[in-house]
Amino acid sequence: MRQHNLRRSRGIENRLKYGVQICCLRRTGRFIEEWSEISVIVLNHLSKQLCMELIHHLLIRGNKNSESKMKQDIKEFLGFREFDYEKDTLVSDFLERNPLLISNKSEIAEEVENYLIKAKVHLPSKSRLMRYVYSQYSKTQIEILETFAESINDVQFRYLNRVYADNAFLPEIKKPIGEVNIKNISEKLEIIEGLLELKLEDLPWELIHPSYSEKLSQLVNKYDISSLRRMKPTAKRDVMVVCYLYESTKNTMDLMVNSYDKLMSEIERRVNRDYEIELKRLRNKARESSRRALVSLKMLRDHERRGYYTRRVLQRVNSE
Repeated sequence: MRQHNLRRSRGIENRLKYGVQICCLRRTGRFIEEWSEISVIVLNHLSKQLCMELIHHLLIRGNKNSESKMKQDIKEFLGFREFDYEKDTLVSDFLERNPLLISNKSEIAEEVENYLIKAKVHLPSKSRLMRYVYSQYSKTQIEILETFAESINDVQFRYLNRVYADNAFLPEIKKPIGEVNIKNISEKLEIIEGLLELKLEDLPWELIHPSYSEKLSQLVNKYDISSLRRMKPTAKRDVMVVCYLYESTKNTMDLMVNSYDKLMSEIERRVNRDYEIELKRLRNKARESSRRALVSLKMLRDHERRGYYTRRVLQRVNSE
């Protein structure tokens, strides 16, 4: 807005309205519609910055034409334009360039608004804009899932078909390790080796936010195999199961490492226990052998002493 427009505005209230609307459009992309929302404290704070007199009451809505003219002047001054639903490409372009936001609708809404404000677009009402954004979001989401599904190769598809066909296959993957022992770890190791052969890490994971992948994985974890078979569209179902297999591979490998550490600790504990038992047995055996040897030595010593005294007595008797 040109400086003379602010200076030529009649009265402090109109000047404050210009200032408030400029701040609001810059920050939120929208104008204030209800002046009662702006407190006297905020108005006087702005008055001090504009070197104007303080006021002691709230602002009120003015003439409709003057309010509209003020908004138009402010848009021209700041370089803002109206949002065009028919010719809009900003929202769809933003969603395509930011596929990681696919996991959270509320986050998308906030990010899109900020993006449009930076592009100097006067935002329509929040509800109307969000309906439009969500419609574009759904369209973009489907396109991303279809693009991801197209990257699934034949080997991976055969594995998916095995998951859908075999009633016991998916529950076997979902089954926890349970008690840490060689048998349970070996069974999980076979499943992990099969999943690693799929090379799921080569899929375009940059299209899907990690939190969205985890969300899809959690959904599969709740469904049984019959529910997955009925799920449409098949592209989304395949991506969901792939996400589950991918997340399961990572999680199970972490569990395998922890289980292996626990198993080795248990083996070490048992070895140490057996070693201590054997060592204690050997020590007891050695102690018993030593005791018997000492007893034998004492018996020999006592026997020699008795023989010595016997000979002395006999010598004394003979001499007499």
